[in-house]
Amino acid sequence: MDIFKKNLKFLRERRGVKQSDMLAELGFKPSRWNSYEKLGAEPKYIDLIKIASYFDTSIDDLLTRDIEVNQLKDTLLKPYETENIGNTMANETCKKCEYKDEIIKAKNGEIEALKAALEHAEKRLLSPIDKKNKK
Repeated sequence: MDIFKKNLKFLRERRGVKQSDMLAELGFKPSRWNSYEKLGAEPKYIDLIKIASYFDTSIDDLLTRDIEVNQLKDTLLKPYETENIGNTMANETCKKCEYKDEIIKAKNGEIEALKAALEHAEKRLLSPIDKKNKK
């Protein structure tokens, strides 16, 4: 349940609310929340539903995905998700520009660099989890 407790901490901190306010809204005692977030205790089904609803995420994401890494991916790659982004940006920037091909090549290079940086960050973030799971 390491990914679950990591996700709980990330989501709680990202939301920026007082823990006491959050617990009151969820109907949890601090000891129950701490057992999930700090000790990685297995949550009750009803608690999973409440937590997922509170943070507007899925139970699947809470239990199986590194939400912080996925958010980083979304943040970094969102501007580059449309097809032919290089062509679109070049056309908008410079409709009659003779350097259109160079702009496209540069933007594609930026995309590849972002993807490589993201892969590297993912490996660094996930490697401690993988090492623990292998033990």
